[in-house]
Amino acid sequence: MKTIPRFYLIFGVIGLLLNNFEVSAQMHTNQVFVISGGRFLTPDNQVRMGVWRPLENRFFYFDSMPGNYTNAALCQDGKFFGSADTFLLSYDAHSLKQLQKQVCRGIQNLALYKNDLIVAKGFGARDNFLEILDATTLQRKIAFPQIPHWCKGIFVYKDRLYVTHNQKGKVDQFPPYGVYADTLGFITVINLKNYQIEKTIPLETTGAGANGIVVTDSVIFTFNGVAKTFIKHYLTNNMTYSFSLPINSEGKILGCIQGTCYFETENENIASLNLNTNEIRIIPIQGKFAAGTLDTTSRNIYLTRTDYFSFGTLYIFSSQGSSINSFNVGISPEALAIHYEKVPQAAFRIQVKPNNEIYAENQSKGTFYTQKWTLFNKARRPINHRVQFTANTSDTTFHAQLNLNNVLQEDSLILQLVIANYGKSDTAEVKFKPSIVTNMNTELQNLMLYKPVIYPNPVPKTNPNFHIALASLIPHLPLQLEFLELNGKTIEKIELLSPLEQEDILVKLPTSLQSPGVYLLRLSSHGVSLLQAPIMVK
Repeated sequence: MKTIPRFYLIFGVIGLLLNNFEVSAQMHTNQVFVISGGRFLTPDNQVRMGVWRPLENRFFYFDSMPGNYTNAALCQDGKFFGSADTFLLSYDAHSLKQLQKQVCRGIQNLALYKNDLIVAKGFGARDNFLEILDATTLQRKIAFPQIPHWCKGIFVYKDRLYVTHNQKGKVDQFPPYGVYADTLGFITVINLKNYQIEKTIPLETTGAGANGIVVTDSVIFTFNGVAKTFIKHYLTNNMTYSFSLPINSEGKILGCIQGTCYFETENENIASLNLNTNEIRIIPIQGKFAAGTLDTTSRNIYLTRTDYFSFGTLYIFSSQGSSINSFNVGISPEALAIHYEKVPQAAFRIQVKPNNEIYAENQSKGTFYTQKWTLFNKARRPINHRVQFTANTSDTTFHAQLNLNNVLQEDSLILQLVIANYGKSDTAEVKFKPSIVTNMNTELQNLMLYKPVIYPNPVPKTNPNFHIALASLIPHLPLQLEFLELNGKTIEKIELLSPLEQEDILVKLPTSLQSPGVYLLRLSSHGVSLLQAPIMVK
């Protein structure tokens, strides 16, 4: 193995990190699970399962059981798995209903491959430091007694499982203070199709304390807390290189995204490592943290802090170190898991019933959070200022009542719905013929009680314009203006809309009526006669 100073750069394209550590950009953070171990060995102590929902900015507990500690949590494929003392539990990630509980001692880490739940074990385990359980029943499918050491980091890449483990050696030779620590690191590779161990890669002393692990097509990376190194093992030629790294003694990583991994330093800072260039960047987040994880959709960093007897806090930072949020989550919060889900696609189907009731169904069954409705006339002019919505919503449907008291029947209207989902908008719209609201005829009758006034009358030929004054005006009211000879023969028809504001209607006299004489003028709307009066031109 070659040891290379940290500033030595190896250039090459490593590619994107997927599976355990990177999530597609089409995903969003639905919720964050937090397991709190409570006060260790306190009578009646409980390990509590909690969840924080970002969209609601709400944290709450949903389950608890007697116990004293927790080490691991995982949320994937709609299930949440967590350790509580000597038990492993599974939950439906949406309903939060407990599905299974099984004795499982010494849990250190969890990973999921199809329906295989992979469990890495360490201190407290009585046998078999690596097991694969049925993810549905939590019953053991296979164990790997060939691995003689406590297992730490696990990473699933394609159909292979990569596991870090360490041989311990005595460091302090003066009993009774003898302490055993990791002295030699190893990576074991297992084919998950047939559960066969394919090989074990020795990392020697430069890999002591191997824990965090990331795998690409060509390289295996390990983060080694005792040796203070990170290792690149090239699968193409089996060459292994180590680089100095100021990582803390646990050797854990918070997560990786686009070739950059985040970890806690020996000086209790958070830092990032570029796996392509080996560049280390210190992030201004400092403190001793109990647990941490990287949100690979937002790049936010979740960290917990506790004194193990009086408080526990979850902190949210940006990847640049800016504080975003913090709240209490219970004493000893030592396990975190993020529940990612696909960004909902608001594929809405809209129906408008004859009574102007709106039904919108989200056929994708995703959750939507904000909606904007706009009503247009057929010229796509917004007329929302004359519409009232009374609505109720659920995750998948929207039911509303259109109050069209101020919109008489037109040939057609267009109803548009815009749904916002995590910065992404989806639009649906429907064209419909609205129904006349029952009290509309009453409003027209009110107009008839106050006869419209025509002025000036007579209309001077030199200025052939006149006004119609309505005592009560419905905005944007479709009007039919008909000019007739005294014998009832129609000369001209004009279609117009009443103005939006309360003002008189200006009408230009048609050229066919500009000869001096007396004519009849008829004003109506939707077949309701509002006015019939003589008009004189002189």
